[in-house]
Amino acid sequence: MDAQHPGQSSAQLGFALRADRWGKGLGAETVRLLLQLGSEDLVLHRLWGARSPDNAMSARLMTKLDMIEEGRIRGHLRLRGA
Repeated sequence: MDAQHPGQSSAQLGFALRADRWGKGLGAETVRLLLQLGSEDLVLHRLWGARSPDNAMSARLMTKLDMIEEGRIRGHLRLRGA
């Protein structure tokens, strides 16, 4: 749930996997379960996720699970000077 905006009925979902676990379907299974939890059990209006623009695997996964890319959050995180 969105603790910063109570009453909005939205949640951000995310996951991280070790590189040796990539490509085994674990990300898809995790996101599917989170989407199901949010929509069916928590009855949330909106579920959203963020990814690095450089993360093509996450982009494909989110598209595969019918998530819609709405835009870019610029300057959200600063990592290694960028």
